[in-house]
Amino acid sequence: MSDPNDDLTTQLKEAALAAARIAVELDPTEAVRRGTQLRHRARIRRWVLSSTVALGVVVIFLVPLPHLLLRHQSTRPGVTTSTRPGVTTSTRPSTTTSTNPSNLASECASSASDCLPYPAAMTFADSTHGLMLVETCLPTVCRASVEISSDGGTHWQPRSSFVSFPPSDLVNFPGYPDSNPNQHGVNAIDLADAVDGWAYGPGLFVTHDGGRQFHRIKVQASVIAVAAAAGTVWVLEQRCFLKHELNECARSVLLTGPIGGDTLTPVANQPPGFPLAQGYSPGAQFPTVIVHPGVDLVVLASVSGLDVSTDAGRTWHQEPYPCRSPDVSSEGRTVSADPSGSLWLVCTGQIGGGFESKELWRSFNGGQSWLGPYSLPSGGYGGVIAATSTVAWAPWNRAPIYHSTDGGHSWHPLLTSHFNGAFGAPAAFSDVGSDDAWAIDPIGEKPFPRTLYRTTNGGRSWSTVRLNA
Repeated sequence: MSDPNDDLTTQLKEAALAAARIAVELDPTEAVRRGTQLRHRARIRRWVLSSTVALGVVVIFLVPLPHLLLRHQSTRPGVTTSTRPGVTTSTRPSTTTSTNPSNLASECASSASDCLPYPAAMTFADSTHGLMLVETCLPTVCRASVEISSDGGTHWQPRSSFVSFPPSDLVNFPGYPDSNPNQHGVNAIDLADAVDGWAYGPGLFVTHDGGRQFHRIKVQASVIAVAAAAGTVWVLEQRCFLKHELNECARSVLLTGPIGGDTLTPVANQPPGFPLAQGYSPGAQFPTVIVHPGVDLVVLASVSGLDVSTDAGRTWHQEPYPCRSPDVSSEGRTVSADPSGSLWLVCTGQIGGGFESKELWRSFNGGQSWLGPYSLPSGGYGGVIAATSTVAWAPWNRAPIYHSTDGGHSWHPLLTSHFNGAFGAPAAFSDVGSDDAWAIDPIGEKPFPRTLYRTTNGGRSWSTVRLNA
């Protein structure tokens, strides 16, 4: 008789590879973060399910592989009780807590199970102020907290956890129509300035004191994207679920409000979104993400094209993608925008053996016309993160961190001894302007503690910081 753990390991490896493929259909910043979390979440799922098997409860066949594949901003729901086949249910309440970091450390020290803090995401508002989202799981509870840096990442101050959720949530999918995002945790973070920031996916929390305190903002559906610029924050809600082995979504709702406030209101004229092909549920759409929030230009992207507004969301039009090569025409898309609004589009093809066919396109008029394609390194998986109209980063999975300073015409590998085909992408990555960037050890290299790599000169040299997570 085969070992259930061996079967589970095989399933999780397949899930991680397939989920990495799905992730590249999203905004590149989120794709990088989500792709790097796959191995971490797979390891925690294995721990949760293996413990259950040890107790004699066979749950492997209750959680089909597609439910592990599809991760829409988060696999960290709160209470999800569903009669949908293959969904593990939980009646444990999700609570908002304020736990002293030292108490959490004591609980970890007294626990016989794996209880390592994990850097789930990182964001810097400028070269000085940053937040790191940290997740820690005990046998009965997982908690999310932040660490604060005010010196460019050299030192980090841990804060109390602001939301907790049961580990069983790791095997539930948060996007079903009956799930409540206000009972869920978070797995992404964005900092607009030194004081205002948001933790989200699928719930939504806000801070107005630089991360020292977070409080929840109630939403109507899972929050899949948050972006802030020019005094305004844009929040995208979208309820998605798994159907036909694809992330099938209802129409997204775009909300907006002032940075520094807690009030969000739907924009009067919603972006149309891109419907799925015939054969899916009526009204179903592709998942959408916010690519560029600006004073006038606002760009949202799905796998099929762009929703573009040039008047701050009052009117919208749609632009198709230019991907033409047979190797990439029917696969993933990632779109990134630099602060000026110029777009960087990566069209990707089939994944295999650590390689992926890719081509890069550029637009300087909101997707009305495109320049390209430009070639990209074939090794690794993922899109690019635009820093300026000429500078971009590509912190891919199973590849070095690539960097371009000539508008994407050439790419240079960085930190090749730490980030390469043997490991995953950085556990977290952030950049500011043309020179500053931060990357945390890849998932596969070191379990704990991790190292933060920081450059202030566009990758020509790097300093290191040993992290607590």
